[in-house]
Amino acid sequence: MKYPAFPAAMAILLSVSAAPSTATAEVQLKYTGRPFSIFAVSDTWGQRFATVANSGDQPRVVKIGILANAPSGALQMYSRVVTVPPRAQVQTTLAVRSGRFQPTGDSPARDKNNGRNVVEGEKGREDVVLYDEATGEQITRNFSLVQVLPERIRGLGYLSDGIEEHDSTSYLGKMPGRELGDVRQMHCRSSMMPDRWYGYSLADILLLGSMEARHIRASQLKALLDWVRQGGTLVVLGGRHLQDLLEGQLGQVTGVCVTGFHETDHLAMTDRDGKSFEPVNLTWPLPLTELLVTDAEVLYEANGLPLLTHRTEGMGHVFVLATPAGAMEPPALHSVWSTVSKESAGKAWPIDDGAFSAPARAALQKIAGQPGPGRLVPVTILAIVALFCLAAGTVFFLRRRGEMLWMILVPGVLLLSAGLYLYGRSQAQAQRLAFVGLISSLDSDSARVQGAFAYYSGAENRDIAFTAGSPRGVISKVMDANIAALSQEEVRYEDCPLLPPQPVAMKSTRAFEVDAVETVGRIGGELTYDAEGLSGTLTNTLGMDLADTILYADGRAYPVGTIPAGKDTPVRAAAARRLAPEEFTGSLMHSPTDTLRNELIRALVTKGRHAGKAPVLIGYALDIPLHPLRQTGVPRQGWSVVVCPARIVPPAAGARGLVPPGLVEVEYRSEGTPIWNPLQQKFVETYRPGELIVMARPPASFGTMEQASARIEIVAEAANYRMVVSGVTDMSESAPPTDPRRRGRHVGQLRLRRTEIAEFLNPSGRIVAEIPDADRFRQPDGRYVFSIAVDRARPGGEAGASPIESALRWSFESVDVSLEGIRR
Repeated sequence: MKYPAFPAAMAILLSVSAAPSTATAEVQLKYTGRPFSIFAVSDTWGQRFATVANSGDQPRVVKIGILANAPSGALQMYSRVVTVPPRAQVQTTLAVRSGRFQPTGDSPARDKNNGRNVVEGEKGREDVVLYDEATGEQITRNFSLVQVLPERIRGLGYLSDGIEEHDSTSYLGKMPGRELGDVRQMHCRSSMMPDRWYGYSLADILLLGSMEARHIRASQLKALLDWVRQGGTLVVLGGRHLQDLLEGQLGQVTGVCVTGFHETDHLAMTDRDGKSFEPVNLTWPLPLTELLVTDAEVLYEANGLPLLTHRTEGMGHVFVLATPAGAMEPPALHSVWSTVSKESAGKAWPIDDGAFSAPARAALQKIAGQPGPGRLVPVTILAIVALFCLAAGTVFFLRRRGEMLWMILVPGVLLLSAGLYLYGRSQAQAQRLAFVGLISSLDSDSARVQGAFAYYSGAENRDIAFTAGSPRGVISKVMDANIAALSQEEVRYEDCPLLPPQPVAMKSTRAFEVDAVETVGRIGGELTYDAEGLSGTLTNTLGMDLADTILYADGRAYPVGTIPAGKDTPVRAAAARRLAPEEFTGSLMHSPTDTLRNELIRALVTKGRHAGKAPVLIGYALDIPLHPLRQTGVPRQGWSVVVCPARIVPPAAGARGLVPPGLVEVEYRSEGTPIWNPLQQKFVETYRPGELIVMARPPASFGTMEQASARIEIVAEAANYRMVVSGVTDMSESAPPTDPRRRGRHVGQLRLRRTEIAEFLNPSGRIVAEIPDADRFRQPDGRYVFSIAVDRARPGGEAGASPIESALRWSFESVDVSLEGIRR
């Protein structure tokens, strides 16, 4: 070999470069973990804990990075820089958006008792890298396994430092009736509880069990309550710890306090309607906490004491169960968990703020302005120069003055090019920040603030850092899918998450999204029922005027007007001024901005049987309470949607009030021909005669009504048909079919005694039936029941119909009920 020493020298060099330095070896990544063990949900924000140890004699500055595949396809690093003192270790947290994990192919574990899947979903991995911040050298690389929860599985988080003796929660995922749905239980100790609201994002329901209040830090409690206000469901379990837990802020949120507790092995339960259940004897005595209800609804009682209470907080729900979870293990008591699930779903908000991202981006593209170079792009400049050269050259050629090309044409082209360039620079718009925002969960001074932002650089190249604008926020960069697949982005956690400084070329746009919880003020005050609908006084402490505000409830919208900032404003939502379907602005003249706002809200409104029916106020502000740029003085343009609960109180006893459509609690049921689909919550077109049973009652916000009158507004298309509106004086349900093959598929038919109110031939469009004395149609359970029957207009019915008439179809578009009466 000509150079025998060369391979040996290279081997020595490579071995030295590959070996970690002594200083690097002194730093170790001791631990990385999650609040809820190994569980994760794809494309969901969460928290990670990391512990770094330094065995050296000098402080070390290191960067912890967690790698994930972002939804856009980019390889995303979520990082944080920490300083580790000598001979010490530091625990820190990172905000991470879980990527789309690659499955490992491991088969799920099986329950040996009944063969069901215990661990649902596939396993994935999450890489963690430790760098030296000064040199960028990689110190170590590790990974952690995760269990990915499928979309159909609900996360049931259990916050507890221990468990009561003879208590158990393992049965909650195995209840025969699936009262809580398909759930996967995840445990978290107080030391691992998140201190940011997004740390609970993978949980649908949280159980707060045996835990001492002194073990819960203030930031952890605030994160828990922030999560509840954004739509989470919290169940506080009873036990010896409960009195300590409810003495502070948590007691105010639950609306109960503890006066004592005793042990019992016997539960005699009744629900809020007075229905009694068979007494149940427990296997072991368990604590029964004695609750004093101050601001909550009692759903169940046991042994004469409140057993389950409920209170809404923001968009979420807080329940208190007076016993440990194990006391509800007997199947006869599983209805308690069913009530928790139904109350959480039945009083949900009609706006899904979790679906904000996609429609906000679409709206932002239309208001963000010019996303790239101006109208004088380089191609246009070259075309103008080419035309100038062609025209001037032709003139000189025809005049046989070719020598003038060098004297006039070349300098002229240079001057023209310079002039066009300077003109193009002068036409560049100034830098600006465009936004579309959503402010929700406004039931306290804290609110969830989401924003889609687009920064335009103007006429200069700039280096800009984008931040979440809040320590309780997260930030994501919006990228084109084709570009994202070839890039790696970083989100760094400092005082708040940020995108590190990055170059933004002249006349270019960078888009990003922010999701945060901020203290922003609130919309205070209350509304009540009067003879025209709803009226009251509202106070706006947001610091922003709300324009084109509406009251929205169960698919119906009523204009309220402008609510100025810092003022007590009298408002009215009159039933006679109801807006057209899918109209969400109270503006008299529609502008392009109104169209964008309607499209955005239309995409956020919940639909189907899970549609929320709680009344809310929706308004529009010309600002957003986030400042994602560290650079000051950048002009902002855009608007935010503000959604807050409408607090409605009953009118005074003896006062008359009108409950407009949307606020009346209405149920529909088909008799005979199926004309109402309860799953999709919509009417079905048919060619057969049919009957719709309408059951209406005043809301709890009104109370008991007497001397009631009703108004039924029907929008239908039923040419060649006859419609009869009747009141039902007596209603009972016949027994279900005795044939075992039909049980479970058919319910018994209703036995109805009807009193005809009005008849309409060939109904088409809007039809109104006035019912002045509706008390005669009130059932013992408080519901007012009416019948709308549709049959063929031609005598002889279906048998005498011609082939053309038989092919004619009819349908309801909407059926609305309003009730007016005196509050008892």
